[in-house]
Amino acid sequence: MKELNERQILICDYVGLPTSYDKLTFDQKKKIMRIERLLKYLDEKYDETFNYLGYYEPFLEKEKLEAYSSQLGAYDFVTLIVQSDGSFVDDYPFQFIKRLVREDIMCFLNNETNLLYKAYVVNGYTDITSVPINNISLISGNTWVSFTIFVSTDNPNQYAEIIGEKISEWYKKNNICGSTNVIPVNSETFETINYRNFRSIKREQGAKNLLTCDVNEYGIEKIR
Repeated sequence: MKELNERQILICDYVGLPTSYDKLTFDQKKKIMRIERLLKYLDEKYDETFNYLGYYEPFLEKEKLEAYSSQLGAYDFVTLIVQSDGSFVDDYPFQFIKRLVREDIMCFLNNETNLLYKAYVVNGYTDITSVPINNISLISGNTWVSFTIFVSTDNPNQYAEIIGEKISEWYKKNNICGSTNVIPVNSETFETINYRNFRSIKREQGAKNLLTCDVNEYGIEKIR
């Protein structure tokens, strides 16, 4: 009798399916086996174990898996996309970069200013394909990264101007290009922002940018 492995049982439990192979329908078995196949691809590619977070079947969009590793948490999850030719593309290396650059930019802003802010990496791109990535110098000249920085509405315009200038310095200092938005929120909302909810708060608040700072690959800045 065929049995589910430990990871497959956890997946079934997570999505509310029976945890016994014999109790799954044919389509459910097929889906669980497919998820396992995609997770195993990540396991073998990066020599570690990945955990299931989400799976999207190929209907209107491409087939997609979301997973996280033991090195990074569920909020630094990797997205694996199945291309039309059946090949796999994932963004795992960039998840290391997200953590690295956020820590570095916060350290830089804390040393350069005494402002109250919260900074989060929204998206980006890198040419790096190996992991782990634990030094900011490793991504110099081959990475684009976008931040959202929240400030309290107590002193929004002053904060935005200072942060815009310092973010621009950071981009050019590290030879990294990207774009950063500075967004004001009221003090009560500011206190509740965290890594889990910053996207939804940005969306639900309908917040408008106080300032956008762009630095391209040639080090040319535009602050507006």
